[in-house]
Amino acid sequence: MIIMKKNPLKINIDKKYENSMKIFNENSFKTVYSFDFKLAKGKMISYGVFPGIYLINIEIHGFEINEFNRMNSNQEITINHCKKGRFECKFKGKYHYLEEGDLVVSTKNTESNYSTFPLGYYEGIEIYINKKSAKPFLKDVFGYSFDLNELYNKISENNDFLLIKSTKEIEHIFNEMYYVDEKIQKIYFKLKVLELFLFLKITPLNNTIENRKYFSKKQVETIKTIRKELIENIQKPITLEYLSKKYNISITSLKTSFKSIYGKPVYTWRKEYRLQVAKELLNKEDYKISYIANKVGYKNSSKFSAAFKDYYKITPSQYRLKENKRKL
Repeated sequence: MIIMKKNPLKINIDKKYENSMKIFNENSFKTVYSFDFKLAKGKMISYGVFPGIYLINIEIHGFEINEFNRMNSNQEITINHCKKGRFECKFKGKYHYLEEGDLVVSTKNTESNYSTFPLGYYEGIEIYINKKSAKPFLKDVFGYSFDLNELYNKISENNDFLLIKSTKEIEHIFNEMYYVDEKIQKIYFKLKVLELFLFLKITPLNNTIENRKYFSKKQVETIKTIRKELIENIQKPITLEYLSKKYNISITSLKTSFKSIYGKPVYTWRKEYRLQVAKELLNKEDYKISYIANKVGYKNSSKFSAAFKDYYKITPSQYRLKENKRKL
């Protein structure tokens, strides 16, 4: 691993992938990280809100990132908000899933894995805090002292890891951060981060993960293998009974686990995946509609066209015509 230059987030990257990540320091406040790896691409826009405190806007397209990580310190706090997608968190050997609107608050003392995105996309905000660097600058803000030690201890008392379900208060704090005019970002992000600190100060942070569904490594690996089979055999009819018997998992557990990890029931997910693949084929290739229908598991083109229109609100033929005109 090497530490990249002009790198406020102190990202370490495997040397063989260093050309796959670019860092652009737009100014002392804003740094853009863009990357294009084998299994994922995207960008992170980092804003230096206070010394030692960064607000990071994250957008990722892909399922997994293993090519880089950040230098860890026991002085760190991270707060992650999920806007879109799903975010896999590993805690004490169990897997939890950050859903849209949820919040994860953790210290670097916890075992965590933030590099897996089950839906193939993720958008969110991370507040990264180096307690030692930030503490002196928060002693007197608008006449108020923000005690990061208090927040750190509060998290530590809850096993260093808190998964907080979406609330109106969390929605209010974070949703406004995603759409801010550049002219006011500097002061606005300061105010929103301070608002978040106040929210965490007055909110009882009793560990909520005990009340959330979690899964063992074996369960997660089984469900991911099932998803892989559904993708590789997109044309074949596959029943829950078949999957249950093949992978030695009850149908109830299969349904619950799949929906928790991928956000949708098995059959709903498979139908939407088939239609997404069909859309790509319509866009890239000049195949007959009947061929594409068969390719994604529909016995006839009429059923395929009806399903496509129901999902995309346009027929396959209309979609292809629209895309061809757009390319001219």
